[in-house]
Amino acid sequence: MYKNYVITSETICHVLRIIWDAIQGKCKRDIREPKKRHWLLYAYPKHKFQHIQNIKLLLGLLVLYIPFPLFWTLYDQQGSRWIFQATRLDGVVGSYRIRPEQMIALNPLFILTLIPIYKLIIYPILEKLSLGTPLRQITIGGILTGLAFIAAFVLELNIQKYESPCQNIGNNEAHFRFYNVMPCELVINFTSDNPKFNETIVKLDPLDVFEILNVKNFDEKLYYWINFKIISTIKKCRNVTGNTQFYRGFSVGLVYYQRGSINKKSQDNDWFIEDTSCDISGNAKVKFLRTMNRLQKLELKTDKVSFEIPESYEIEEYSIPVGKYKIVINDNVTVHCDECETVNFKSGEVTNVMIIQTEDDGYQCKTFQLTGPNKIHMLWQIPQYILITLGEVMFSVTALEFSFKQVPASMKSILTVIWLCSAGIGNLITVVFVKLNIFQHQVRFLQFNFFQFNLNLFHFTGVGISHVRRLISVPSAKITELLVSSSIPTTPRTVLGSNLLIWIDMLLFAFLAYNYTNNPLIDIQPRSPKSPEKLPKSASDNDDVE
Repeated sequence: MYKNYVITSETICHVLRIIWDAIQGKCKRDIREPKKRHWLLYAYPKHKFQHIQNIKLLLGLLVLYIPFPLFWTLYDQQGSRWIFQATRLDGVVGSYRIRPEQMIALNPLFILTLIPIYKLIIYPILEKLSLGTPLRQITIGGILTGLAFIAAFVLELNIQKYESPCQNIGNNEAHFRFYNVMPCELVINFTSDNPKFNETIVKLDPLDVFEILNVKNFDEKLYYWINFKIISTIKKCRNVTGNTQFYRGFSVGLVYYQRGSINKKSQDNDWFIEDTSCDISGNAKVKFLRTMNRLQKLELKTDKVSFEIPESYEIEEYSIPVGKYKIVINDNVTVHCDECETVNFKSGEVTNVMIIQTEDDGYQCKTFQLTGPNKIHMLWQIPQYILITLGEVMFSVTALEFSFKQVPASMKSILTVIWLCSAGIGNLITVVFVKLNIFQHQVRFLQFNFFQFNLNLFHFTGVGISHVRRLISVPSAKITELLVSSSIPTTPRTVLGSNLLIWIDMLLFAFLAYNYTNNPLIDIQPRSPKSPEKLPKSASDNDDVE
């Protein structure tokens, strides 16, 4: 048999009703009546005085929660921004590769380790340094959280240092590459309707690549035409004249290859958008550009696994797990690429593999790397995970413990709702920042400074919180007298110091916003494929190979 227990604590609806009645009572009061000390008293005697007192204590405590959404804005980016950062790091440790999404598992492990260390070592030390009060611990936790994002910022700068130029395509420029996937030497004449593009004549051997980076002067145009005239130095390859488009903000590739036998003169050219960003899974992104006498089976093999590349002349992109592979055609012919028996695909690498079949049914293979592999190890993220975990224990755990000790038992459920709502608002702030793209190059760093600005609200709210604590400590018989006659104890020095710190931090935040908006250093947005074509295929999502 089930028992229905009567709800003894205030609910959200009850709290909102008292607040609404207090607002209505204040608005409808007679001007001739003496003004009450607190606006919530206008809900009395319609509601019990104890309930009004509980809500007043709750509202006084909520001032402390003003910076909380900004803490969650930073903290919850472990599951988004930091994972995207990890995709540009090398996770290989011996024979095992750490995946980007696995790094977030460090946070709960560090929490389980640090909580007892805090209780036994850190908190006693803070007590001796007169930093053991909850508000001071919360402030230290916020500072540690900010330091975690400074560590992430420094790591981002080092990642940027090793990135390939083709990864950073500006909004007013484009990249262009021509791939000679033919067993012929070609002489090509390039012209364009872009006034900054000079006529260029190049000579390309088989499996050579010609690239033009940072084509500028797009102004308001979406794309320009590039014209090409291909002249073969031998008769077996046809001369071709044509044109293609290269788009603003994109990297465009043009490949010259054949479909079927050379004797049938089925040479063709095709253009495609090259996505030079790292694969989100940390795998290598690979395209296969091939000239075959006929469609043939192509496989990537190791001792443990093999991936089959479909028989097609279409230019597809594949996500290949990190490892060393043999390129095998028709189950029996191993193709040596770059004069090596295996091709080593590394984490974060973006590579095009060019294969041609000669008239004597031999094969030639060469790789062209668009984006280099990740050169900084993923374990360099550990310092920022340690800092944010230290900040979480001191900020989140201390704040929650402090809050629950300050409110009556009947208000604890309401406080839990407010706590969860602050986390939701923090995530919403992140969404708004990313969607508006206001600080596209320094989002995390500016959020840290904005968070630092709100930390100074603790100076402002500390007086109010001390007043709430004084209310809770008095006997219940004196609550009425204290509620009616009390006022927040302030001193000119306290108010002046708080306001001065807030104004200094506001000026600092304005300076940083202007500086980093006009002088962007890095792009920390998660990179997504820029191609308007269909999404790339994945060869396999199996485990990594050696």
